[in-house]
Amino acid sequence: MKRSFRRRITALRGLTLAAVAAASLVVACDEFIGDEAERALKEYEGKTYIMKSTVTVNDDSLVKGQRVKIKMLWGKDWVKVRGYAADIDPLVAKQVLMLYIFKTDFPGGKFSREHMLEKFREIAVPVAK
Repeated sequence: MKRSFRRRITALRGLTLAAVAAASLVVACDEFIGDEAERALKEYEGKTYIMKSTVTVNDDSLVKGQRVKIKMLWGKDWVKVRGYAADIDPLVAKQVLMLYIFKTDFPGGKFSREHMLEKFREIAVPVAK
């Protein structure tokens, strides 16, 4: 009786390890934004931009010519850029969704920093130093 129970536990452990390994492989193969791209996206957050056009979401707006800073967010199959007035503390500033791009919007369904920046530059450009 004890041997049978031990065999079942050993078999369950083997199946659990196999399931975890398979899930890890699926997640790794479906990586939309890699570590290098994540670091690059975070670098854009420290800069100031000038709005090229007005963006309004509900009652909140970022107007053409306004200086803004951005917050980059991303998930399994999307990238969001939220903007807020550059002269306001980011912890209290109202953020406005400036750009929302899905995996299917990228050529071949693969993240491209160049494609994302092309879309972003239609809305805002970096302040010249």
